[in-house]
Formats: sequence, structure tokens, C-alpha cells
Amino acid sequence: MAASKATAATAFPATGAARPRSFRMIAISLALAFGIIATAWAVGGRQGFDSIGSGGSNAPLLPKVGEPAPAFTALALTGQAVDSRSLAGLPLWINFWASWCAPCRAELPEMKEAASTLEQRGLVVVAVSLDEPTYAAALYAMQNSVEFLILSDPDRAGTSSAYSVNNFPTHIFVDAEGIVRSVVLAPMSVAEALANGEKAINPTG
Repeated sequence: MAASKATAATAFPATGAARPRSFRMIAISLALAFGIIATAWAVGGRQGFDSIGSGGSNAPLLPKVGEPAPAFTALALTGQAVDSRSLAGLPLWINFWASWCAPCRAELPEMKEAASTLEQRGLVVVAVSLDEPTYAAALYAMQNSVEFLILSDPDRAGTSSAYSVNNFPTHIFVDAEGIVRSVVLAPMSVAEALANGEKAINPTG
């Protein structure tokens, strides 16, 4: 019993000098933790966290329905540059997303289901990852067995002048003539994605 008491006393000293030191360490640790959290939210705000899923926040900054869809460039997951003009003549579903975006992750099963139907009708799905390294987008796509085209623009160098995206996700549907047919600034159900895809495939229907 004496040995047990000695061990406990050694492990948890009860001297008056030790207590203030422990309190100071706890206070410093808490201050550091709050600092890290505050920094993360500040950076997140700049990257669009404060606009995730809010819808409508960047509508005035995007191409309008009935206007030509601007061209953009982004990186394939292999690192090769891809120009959207290489897809001219095809109806497109352009999705701006990020793997850190919770609504983007939540809607992925619906996107995959709708894409499998729409691609059979000639529509091309182009999902452009923003504000994250290309490898993060590649890893997420691989882990979730994504089969549609994934591109990456980590610093928005190839997309920002044409598409000022502040809301995640952002969906833009473009017909074969290159005209924007619908813009959706929120996650979509399968039915909503199919209906918007139909506008791009058959704009006069």
C-alpha cells in the first residue's frame, strides 16, 4: 500500500508550485487551440466555406441563362491542361466543387446516378475541383468510384476570370451550341439533375 501511495504522489505531485504551472499549460493549450480554429475559419471564409450550400450568393457573377458559356482551362488529374473548348459541340454539365465541401460530398451519389443516365444521351459531365490540391480531388474521385470527368483548378488560375464561383456546389448546364441553359447553386436530387440536364440536351424541347 505504501508503494502505491508513493507512486501516485510521484505521478501527481501536490505541491503548491506545480498547480500554477499546470494551469498555465492548460491556458496556453486552450489559447493555441482557439487560435488554430479561428485561423481555419478565416481561411475557410476566403475559400468559400461561408457560402457552402447557401445558394444565390454568386449568381450575379456567373454567366446568365441564354448567354454563351465562357471557355476555361483546368488540369486533368494527370496534370495535363484541358481547354473546355475541346468539348465544343457537346452538351455539358459543369460542376464546381471541392472534396472539403460537405454538400458536394452529400450530393455525389445523386450526381453519379444522374450522370450515368445523361451521359448515355450525349451529355458530358465536367466536375472542376477548386481551392484544393489536384491530388485531393484525385483521391476523392478514386475513393468514390467517380467515372465522369474530374478536373482541377487549385488556385483558380484557369477559371476565375470566366466563372467567379463563391458558392459550393455550383452547377451550370450548357447546350451543344455553347449556350447556358440553367444555373443551379445548390445540391440537386437525381430528378432535378435530370431535368436540368434535359435543358442542355434538348433546349427547344
